[in-house]
Amino acid sequence: MIDVIVDGVLRGGVYALAAIGYVLVYRASKVINLAYGAMALAAAYLYWYFSSFMPMPLAMALVLLATVLVAIFVERGIMRPMIGEPVVQIIMATIGVSYIIKGALLLFLQLGAGLPGWLYVPFVQSPLPQGTYSIGPLNINANFLWASIASFTGFIIFY
Repeated sequence: MIDVIVDGVLRGGVYALAAIGYVLVYRASKVINLAYGAMALAAAYLYWYFSSFMPMPLAMALVLLATVLVAIFVERGIMRPMIGEPVVQIIMATIGVSYIIKGALLLFLQLGAGLPGWLYVPFVQSPLPQGTYSIGPLNINANFLWASIASFTGFIIFY
């Protein structure tokens, strides 16, 4: 039973960090950006792709650059012209951006990486230890542990 509680708390930390991202974007732009999750998904898959043939720090830098360029394009080309429009239209535009990003990512994965679609793709170079940590009868998934530590660090930074 304690495993389930700890796992739920660790997963909740990840969801809370995603919620902070939505709130941060909303507070900065007064727009509910529903393309935020698609951008995070694209960044994760781009990191996986780049890390398969280049060093991890360079892959992270390229992903950061690509994500910033996409965000600037979306803000300048799609969101800024919609200033003054009804909120529903702005939300629909972010949903459209989300579909475009996911479609482009799926096309890239199928043509560029040779994958048949959305798959669980293991990292070639894992930035953190993988597996399960056992503390007595308690088993903790390393991925969620490290993600929760990153979430907690993000909370402290934003505080």
